[in-house]
Amino acid sequence: MAPVLDPPQTIDWMGKKVPVWSMQTINYGLLLSQDPGEIDKVVNACLEEGYFYLDLQGIDGRRMLADHQETLKLMKRFFAAPLEAKNEFGLISSHLGYEPVGSRTGVGAGTKDGYEMLK
Repeated sequence: MAPVLDPPQTIDWMGKKVPVWSMQTINYGLLLSQDPGEIDKVVNACLEEGYFYLDLQGIDGRRMLADHQETLKLMKRFFAAPLEAKNEFGLISSHLGYEPVGSRTGVGAGTKDGYEMLK
């Protein structure tokens, strides 16, 4: 098991030392193994503070990061495809499928959004 490292108290940012917000650290490997104590920690962090550090230092974290890189490659290929190909994955329901640029209302009056999404 990798050593537990506490997040730094400060970091260098734009030539200054700035404080790092103190928050709960959740061990990803323990979450995957459904450790009751770690599950309680993440639930409490979400309910009480709304955020937490996710410790990805173990083998499970490295696997998740590798999977994440593969997912990013797949998404880049998808969004680089022609519109006709992406439209084959059109909205299956209001929360599943592909939405092209301009399907939603934009920020300004009478404008459309400037992004596409796959959900």
